[in-house]
Amino acid sequence: RAVIPAAVLMMFFPQLAMAAGSSGQDLMASGNTTVKATFGKDSSVVKWVVLAEVLVGAVMYMMTKNVKFLAGFAIISVFIAVGMAVVGL
Repeated sequence: RAVIPAAVLMMFFPQLAMAAGSSGQDLMASGNTTVKATFGKDSSVVKWVVLAEVLVGAVMYMMTKNVKFLAGFAIISVFIAVGMAVVGL
């Protein structure tokens, strides 16, 4: 019962609920290099995803003769490039 008024106050005053302030410490900063090495532009994960898309697209095209499966490679490649730029990897 006492939680409801607190939840209502947090809804109307989110800055008080978060109480983040400018003196916070980024606890995940030490993992940035690991994430960039694993999922960055030149990482093996991205290369394997693109290779898998090419192989699956080629097999699906051969099975169905539908050009949409071949276009999937270009769509995935553009999506990966734009996504990496937005995320900052």
